[in-house]
Amino acid sequence: MLKKYIAIFSLCMFYKNICNAQESVNKNLLLVCKTIGDLNKDNLQDFITVEKDTTDEFKRYTLKVFFAIKSGGYNLVAASNSVIQPQYPDGNGHTTDTFFDTVTIEKGIIIISTELIRGGYQHKFRYQNNKFELIGFHSANSDGHRFTEERDFNLSTGVMVVVVKNFETDKIVSNKKSKIYINPLPSLQTFTPLSSKYDYKF
Repeated sequence: MLKKYIAIFSLCMFYKNICNAQESVNKNLLLVCKTIGDLNKDNLQDFITVEKDTTDEFKRYTLKVFFAIKSGGYNLVAASNSVIQPQYPDGNGHTTDTFFDTVTIEKGIIIISTELIRGGYQHKFRYQNNKFELIGFHSANSDGHRFTEERDFNLSTGVMVVVVKNFETDKIVSNKKSKIYINPLPSLQTFTPLSSKYDYKF
């Protein structure tokens, strides 16, 4: 299976981010997203895949991280089927107001983006302490009437900033900064969004 992943990767070397629905090596899995970048600062191009199980009633997503090896080839170093919310969290084709968007790599950081009906949010993971740890969270959403809220949480420093604006006038209604320390930081393999205090539901 790994050799087939490598073959797919070699066809995409000139693209940093490839996010198209296409058939996976397993006929029951849909390759939803693939992104390329250096994740462990060794100047080699690692890559991430996101697959969806089409036979599962929840349509769960599985994210996999592969590190490039200097001598050639790739190692699977992390995987999670919980870090991205399923397409149908309640099963039986019932969805919620959250929709997986894409995964990108920016400056060695994995960014998982999710859309909301009126906004969206991102979780940011960095390879440190021999694992991928949650280091940042950002969300922006609207009440659909007059106000928007942007929330930025740097888990490394513990600083969280929440800004509320009147989008009709672009006037800042409130700007609050607080300190929230999370120790240990959540890891990519065990993290579940929308279930804890690091999410937009503070």
